[in-house]
Amino acid sequence: MSFSLLLLYCAILPVVLWQSSFWTSIVMYLHALGLAYLLSTDTIQWSKGPASKEMYGLRHVLFNLQVPPKTLWLNMGYWDKDPLSYPEACESLVRKVTETLGIHANSRVLDVGYGCGDSCFYLANTYACSVTGITNEASQWQVSHTRLHSTLFNTLQDKVFLLQGSADHLDACLEKKEVFDQVVSIDSAYHYNTRWQFLSTAYSRLVPGGQLGMYDLTLDTTLLNTETSWKQWVLKKVCSGMKIPLDNLVSPAGYQQRLEAMGYTHVQVEAIDRQYIFGGFSRHMKNHQKILSDYEISTTLVNGLFMHFSIYFFGLMASHAWVQPVFVKATKPATHPKTSGF
Repeated sequence: MSFSLLLLYCAILPVVLWQSSFWTSIVMYLHALGLAYLLSTDTIQWSKGPASKEMYGLRHVLFNLQVPPKTLWLNMGYWDKDPLSYPEACESLVRKVTETLGIHANSRVLDVGYGCGDSCFYLANTYACSVTGITNEASQWQVSHTRLHSTLFNTLQDKVFLLQGSADHLDACLEKKEVFDQVVSIDSAYHYNTRWQFLSTAYSRLVPGGQLGMYDLTLDTTLLNTETSWKQWVLKKVCSGMKIPLDNLVSPAGYQQRLEAMGYTHVQVEAIDRQYIFGGFSRHMKNHQKILSDYEISTTLVNGLFMHFSIYFFGLMASHAWVQPVFVKATKPATHPKTSGF
């Protein structure tokens, strides 16, 4: 979309004033102007500077992009130092979750919510263990399956087994008597419907003495203690848009109590500095967006808006005591049976 088209878009927008009540129209118009501004910030650059008069400029950058990329990580990353690339931060998050779980070459690991396979490949490469991965989205499963059979990862075919299925129904995905030494879920359990059903089933799929390791999100205790009807309404809207069941919204202490009620022992729910998660992720996306702009690499309208929103949203999450990211670790007792439900 050219800048002239954006100007035309803005010029036509007042038509909405004729369609409904005054204040509704004002809000719609201001919203549309904001959208047009976001679009223009990505498109104005194309007409600035000497490159606009050059025959080639930086268009050849597109020929040098590696497609498909070597990594397709999908988590918030762990940004405890600078500089870190996005794949490095994502790998760091997985390492923080798994490094104390006692995974070794004979371990059987269940990785739930694995995205496009990078966490499974990392675990198999790092620990030489067997990894069964489950993802709910067909597109991600297809890409991960293709990657597993590519020259980059085909040496892992005897160690990594990728399944499509729901974390809400693990028993439907796995063999009846299939059990694991470790169950991990990294940056996805808050979406499960519900997380508690998943954790209960995961308990039954762990061998005695098996361990659970997760990166997850909880509500900050401060927010829970100052909750008002207005905050409840906003929270419900945000959770609905992000597909987070309300039943998953608990404090770190509430999380620990739920796990212990299921029979888990040695439960640890460790709070993480928000800047190591949300802050680092927001800063990286902002820097990444600038690099894309500097090299004149454009994105689709939807992806551009997604980037703008994500930078702003995760920046807010980093600076406000709303959501508390946590590392979760728990053990299934070696001898004692499960004592209660969830």
